[in-house]
Amino acid sequence: MSQKTLFKESFLYAVGNILQKLGDFVFIPIFTYYLTVEEYGNLSLYLSVIPLLLLLFQQGTRTGFLRLYYEYEGEKRERLYTTVLLYNIIASGVLILIAYVFREQFVSIISPWMLFLPTGILVLLMAFTNNLFQLNVVYFQVKRKAGFYVLYSSLCFLCRYGLIIGLIVLRKMGLNGYLAGYLGANIVLVFLPNLIYLAKNKFAFSTRYLLPLLTFSLPVVPHLVSTWVYNLSSRVIVEKYVSTENYAVFSLGANLAFAFSVIVSSFALAWAPHYMKIATQSDNAAPLLKKDILAATKIFSLIFISLLLFSKELVIVAGRKQIYHPAYKIMPFILLGYFFLLLYVLLANSFYFKKKTFSLSLLSVSIAIFSIFNLLYFSKYHGITGASVAMAINYLVLFLVTAYFSNRISPIPVTKGLFVAGGMNVAMMFFFLYLNELIGVGFLSFAVKLSVFLVLVYALYRRTISQFLQVFRARHHRTSS
Repeated sequence: MSQKTLFKESFLYAVGNILQKLGDFVFIPIFTYYLTVEEYGNLSLYLSVIPLLLLLFQQGTRTGFLRLYYEYEGEKRERLYTTVLLYNIIASGVLILIAYVFREQFVSIISPWMLFLPTGILVLLMAFTNNLFQLNVVYFQVKRKAGFYVLYSSLCFLCRYGLIIGLIVLRKMGLNGYLAGYLGANIVLVFLPNLIYLAKNKFAFSTRYLLPLLTFSLPVVPHLVSTWVYNLSSRVIVEKYVSTENYAVFSLGANLAFAFSVIVSSFALAWAPHYMKIATQSDNAAPLLKKDILAATKIFSLIFISLLLFSKELVIVAGRKQIYHPAYKIMPFILLGYFFLLLYVLLANSFYFKKKTFSLSLLSVSIAIFSIFNLLYFSKYHGITGASVAMAINYLVLFLVTAYFSNRISPIPVTKGLFVAGGMNVAMMFFFLYLNELIGVGFLSFAVKLSVFLVLVYALYRRTISQFLQVFRARHHRTSS
């Protein structure tokens, strides 16, 4: 896969992922207006728990399928996928039944104000159908159907947020309206198509494919759960230590910053098969991967800087009530954390390539334990600002540890460049945080920020811009002649 193909597929996956999450950003003004502050905070909390449930339902089989798919050919690949799909349906059903039996304990872990019926069961079923959706996504990955993923995501967006807005705005169902609308769309667009696919393939299930899949996948589970700790556990922890109003402010800042995480995860969907193909088929893999890693780092640095620059404007537009406006002070730290997440994504595939899943899980669990204590301390003593700083620190530690061990497993001479990029972006974050405090919101401040952004674009891509201008001038000269 060429670098051009990598970024083309990354763009398509980004479009698909953004469509999946677009409503949560576009309709934030509606959610913050029609939901109470308490409901908006609880929605953020429940949505952060769903990925953890999804990981428990999935048990690493999505990652295992992506890795083992390339070891089979023809019909064996389809048999592997149907086995994965059926296993996930059965395992998820069993875990939902266990959650129902121990529903009081399940509810108390998430929130003492949560009712199992209907809220708890809606959350469980959303995780169940999201699991099947993610399996569809990995199928599109290996089939190189990024364009179809965009179409599929478009349908999901229209159906999902059409139902959600209808139930919240027209039926006045509040928080449960969001959950019910989301689940209703998932049933139509995710659950039913998978049942049709399984029926067409005669519900093919084979332990011949399941056993090697679980051998690879189960050791990955602690790593994936640890990833949830870095990404979303902060919302569960912060909720225990701050007021409802402050938690809603933190949720808004985290939700807006999550847009950057969506772009990073979109790139990861294209990066994993790209990395595996080069690593397994090229005798000169390290220089090729280095070139791609540095190119990705430049592009994401630019995205990171643009979100930093206009974080205050984004918060004021999204939070229609003034109570939400302080969120711009915590958003930059969470954005920085997601930039370190990108650097981790660029290096972590070396563990999968070498099948060092147990080592990866051991490292991830160790860092996750540190992350939990770090979040607990900062949240308890420094509130929502401390929690956002803790998130940035946790991702930084994740990147540093991954960089050290990935360099030992499958060295790529790129670590120094990533350290430089990380250091520069830390400095940029503090500079723009100060700039946002210094100037207000308006046409003049927007013009100043835009000028700074254009200068940075030129600094990062001076050589590329110069080459483009030379080609343009040469073509214009030939045309004039």
